[in-house]
Amino acid sequence: MNNLHIDSLEVRKEWSDEHNEFISAFIVTRSGNSIQYGENTARGKFDDIFPKVQMSPVPREEIYPLQLEHLHIYAAKTIPQGVYIKRPSFGWYWLERGTQALAHELLHEVQLYENHFLANPHPNLPEYYGCLVEDGRVVGMVLDRYACRLSDRRESMDHAARWRCFRSVEAAIRHLHGLGLAHNDISPDNIMFDEEGNTFLIDFNACAPENLHLRGKGTSGWNEGFTDYSSFANDEAGLKQLMKYLELVAIANPDTAT
Repeated sequence: MNNLHIDSLEVRKEWSDEHNEFISAFIVTRSGNSIQYGENTARGKFDDIFPKVQMSPVPREEIYPLQLEHLHIYAAKTIPQGVYIKRPSFGWYWLERGTQALAHELLHEVQLYENHFLANPHPNLPEYYGCLVEDGRVVGMVLDRYACRLSDRRESMDHAARWRCFRSVEAAIRHLHGLGLAHNDISPDNIMFDEEGNTFLIDFNACAPENLHLRGKGTSGWNEGFTDYSSFANDEAGLKQLMKYLELVAIANPDTAT
């Protein structure tokens, strides 16, 4: 593999069940805003093969969308510790190689913040500070950084905290519906907490107006009853799943119990 500083790495591996041998790998690395990928089909142990994989640059147009005139640009030269840079989902490049699907996905989410959330903020949606631009292309979004996901926190939450979480997500969903948007991907990994325990609904890759065709049907295990189209009903199904996950079905809401 090329000798370069790697900020992040994604590997899709296939193994032989019979001999527990490596069959192939598709590797994507990020160094700054430069993305490279490599493939290897030689058999053998992964640790032996990995350093020998030849990497090639990912064409920027396949992963970074062009800058649009109206976008809010994050102009600070340094990134504070309290913010998070959301970048393209380059771990899926093995599936989307040769297309601009990942660039379109990033631009879709940027435009949701720019066209809807900036003018219509909500306390349970992330704060957006603008997008990062390099050489005329959007390379990331600047958002608040959170402490942990619901999937990491659930076991330590008492009943009151679970109800607060549920009501916060429900409030965020109702806000989206008021804007004519469905989230379409409620799941524990898309629900975050800040250091004070406040709840935030994140990840708007699948968020869209009703009746638009979706590329995917939410998160596996959380998409029971989903349709192939953006729908408020998808969110209602997701909220029911969330209530079960938080084990609230048989527990009274402390704000309404008498």
